[in-house]
Amino acid sequence: MSATTENRNTQFLGAGGVPIPTSYPVAATTSIPQGVLVAINSSGYAVNAADTASLKVVGMSTAAADNTDGGAGDIDVLVQQGVSCWVNGNAATIANVGSLAYVSDNQTVATSGTSNAIPVGTIYLVDDSGIWCYAGLAAPLDASTLTGLITDLASTSTGEGASLVGVEDAGSIITGATVEAALVEIMKNANAGLASSVSFAVIMSSATSDSVVGRFTPGVSGKVKKLSASMRIRSTTDSKSCQIKAYIGGVATSGGALVLQSGSLTTLGAGASGASMSGLNQFTTTDEITLVCGPVTAFSEGEANIQVFFESV
Repeated sequence: MSATTENRNTQFLGAGGVPIPTSYPVAATTSIPQGVLVAINSSGYAVNAADTASLKVVGMSTAAADNTDGGAGDIDVLVQQGVSCWVNGNAATIANVGSLAYVSDNQTVATSGTSNAIPVGTIYLVDDSGIWCYAGLAAPLDASTLTGLITDLASTSTGEGASLVGVEDAGSIITGATVEAALVEIMKNANAGLASSVSFAVIMSSATSDSVVGRFTPGVSGKVKKLSASMRIRSTTDSKSCQIKAYIGGVATSGGALVLQSGSLTTLGAGASGASMSGLNQFTTTDEITLVCGPVTAFSEGEANIQVFFESV
């Protein structure tokens, strides 16, 4: 049915109490009949409800307001919110009770939106008179949408639950826009740069060229940062040396070799530190890290505590 320009005797159920009419300034060159759906435009002026972008339905006119020859806001229209009966625009049935009604024109509603899907409100009843639905500024929400939203919010599935809840971040600390995305980002940042170390006791006389003096799998992704050593049992024989490098998955890291020389390891707790590694030092959760001796002038005694420092990423 097309929009009406005549006053309309619209049946009204009420809105949980005595509805209080609200006045809205009428748009320029606009005539609003009594008993029709009224909307406000993007400037806040009242117009006949229609399938027009940016309109918001505010209720039903209780009296005619003819501003055909006037400017914007020259007169007001009285509007009341509540459940009222409108022309059934698309053969809705009682099966549509609880669904949303959308504007077709100022006296016609339908169960599906057309070009702009302007909501009127929840459908309360469908009978021979038409579609009885709420018309007003209360947020329109149909029963099936509400049930679906409750289910989604309670879900732990990817893309639902916490991923539907937004995050306010006034300090621009995180980039995630939902709780789920923010938690992932926070945990990732918390773990990034988290330093750990693994120690191996090495009897120096057993360290020979190309021998493996330690191995482990971190179980996380990260980077090997450096090697260091401290003497648990001192070395007393001069001119002994051993170079130890870290290998990841059988590939030597670049830089960072740990060099142990007996002349500087003669006291308990004496130590040495390798330089920071310069490359090939990243590992995955399944990579094995090994400590391999390079050139060795065999030690006669001594025991060193070798530490591998790494950080997760």
